[in-house]
Amino acid sequence: MAESQKTEQPTSKKLSEAKKKGNISKSMDVGQVVSIFTAFFIINVIGFFIYRNLISNMQSGFAGILVNDFNEKTVNTLFVNNMKDIVIIISPIMVGLLFVGILTSYLQTGFNLTLEPLKPNFTKLNPISGVKNLFSLKSLMKLVMGIAKVAATGIPAYFIIKKEIATVQDMSGLGFAGVFVYAWQAIFSITIKILAILFAIAIIDLIFQKWQWKRKLKMTKQEVKDEKKQADGDEEAKRRIKNMQITMIRKMMMQDVPTADVIVTNPTHYAVAIKYDSSQAEAPLVVAKGRNIIAERIKEVAKEHDIPVMEDRFLAQTLYKTVELGQEIPAQLYQAVAKILSYVYKLRSKV
Repeated sequence: MAESQKTEQPTSKKLSEAKKKGNISKSMDVGQVVSIFTAFFIINVIGFFIYRNLISNMQSGFAGILVNDFNEKTVNTLFVNNMKDIVIIISPIMVGLLFVGILTSYLQTGFNLTLEPLKPNFTKLNPISGVKNLFSLKSLMKLVMGIAKVAATGIPAYFIIKKEIATVQDMSGLGFAGVFVYAWQAIFSITIKILAILFAIAIIDLIFQKWQWKRKLKMTKQEVKDEKKQADGDEEAKRRIKNMQITMIRKMMMQDVPTADVIVTNPTHYAVAIKYDSSQAEAPLVVAKGRNIIAERIKEVAKEHDIPVMEDRFLAQTLYKTVELGQEIPAQLYQAVAKILSYVYKLRSKV
């Protein structure tokens, strides 16, 4: 029974697969609160610019209508010009909102581009599932959050407006500009206080969404075992492939041992086969190397083909550790290798 219950936390693989399918943990409230704050902040910074341009556009537009004939063409021209000006005026706000929206989404979910959520899912049309969702923990949390939002926006606004009523009654002599400035300051003050409360609620919602997301992705003990078995199987396959590659390399390497001029040994632990052909390379090459069993096999092949075996502990270890198969020996080892090759050539009466 316990094996079928989802009691285990989701593995990193399960979380990664869920994200690829578009199943991510994200709070919409965080994005909304940050976007509203961004909009109000930008408006507060460039509010005078917006106000001045709107008034100027309205005055010039209506003045043009009074001067020109009032017909369909002038109205269309006025509308198009005003729309262009409005787009220019509000473009900083739109750009700011776009940037903040992308940044907020990225901070919550990271970069996760997928088209899976756009695919039709007819299981969502199941009325039984819909009824179950109405009485789920998620629906209850939405109801609680909705009540909290209403309280967070309504109660502070009520007390702030109640406090400002006396000031509003004495605004008759301020004129349009004074009323506009005061109204904006009051709205901004109320909004900032409300947003602070809403942001705290959004953080709670974010934590809840994260917790619920992982809760839905929980796994049974059997699923964890199966995933581990599959991962171990993949690792085993990789090891087999690697061993096959190593075997092939060793087989090819052993075929090159008979072409070597000399085998330098440790004498028991390391063996390195060196070949020098001035027509093919500027320096001697390492055509085979190995340690322990492979070293013994290299020496056996060398003995079968009458390849001289020379003992030089330092040179054998250095060549084995620093020079790869098919590479030329480094310049600092030229003298040591030259002495050995010279001796071998003398034995073969090549010099």
